[in-house]
Amino acid sequence: MSSKSKDRCAKCHFGVDGVYRKGPLKVCSKCKTAEYCSKECQTEHWPIHRPMCKPHDPQKTWGIQLLCKDEFQHLNTKDESARFKHIHLPNSHPVFTMGELCPVPALCGFPLLIFSPGVQLGQQPTGEWENQPAVYLRIEPEDAFAPMPWQMLEPGTCILARKDHKPLTRESIETVWKWTAKIIDAADHPTYGGWAPFRGLLNPATFQMFTRDYYEEQRVKGRKGFDAFWNPL
Repeated sequence: MSSKSKDRCAKCHFGVDGVYRKGPLKVCSKCKTAEYCSKECQTEHWPIHRPMCKPHDPQKTWGIQLLCKDEFQHLNTKDESARFKHIHLPNSHPVFTMGELCPVPALCGFPLLIFSPGVQLGQQPTGEWENQPAVYLRIEPEDAFAPMPWQMLEPGTCILARKDHKPLTRESIETVWKWTAKIIDAADHPTYGGWAPFRGLLNPATFQMFTRDYYEEQRVKGRKGFDAFWNPL
């Protein structure tokens, strides 16, 4: 599926019709997918667009490589978002054939697949292959716990992709991760208590409201890529 922006500027999200028109959209000359209403928007968005600035290939899908603890530590940064790296996946990649659908994001309208060499292939090399964000993404809607293999084995660096083959961005997967962490905190189970009826939170409306607020919080902090939230993830 193309990452073309449905007649909206990739930076400010203003469209080409009605009161939101800012000017004719111009396509990125390199990838021919991202569209911008002005040179200023294109320049501001370049740090975000650059990792995905490749011509559209219907045989490939933009996914995310989620680094394990060991690989993340080698980056020498405390920025947790650095764990998420863009990756251009062939549609024959194991994430689409062997990956597991993350049930909590799926119930919220976000069809996320996850592939772990540690869980699905049993590859357990030496090192810190712990991957807490991956375990959070894989929690079950019944009890907010991940399946036992995800708890007992070290998942390692995982591959993430949308089942519908829409492009997966660092900003969107970070938001889904933060959502699952919020869900775990809210879960009303005997061991940890909780503050909300867990299953009642698992719906697209609640997820999109959280997403809108999270994007706004990050935008206020000045983080690039978290622009005004217009379209559902």
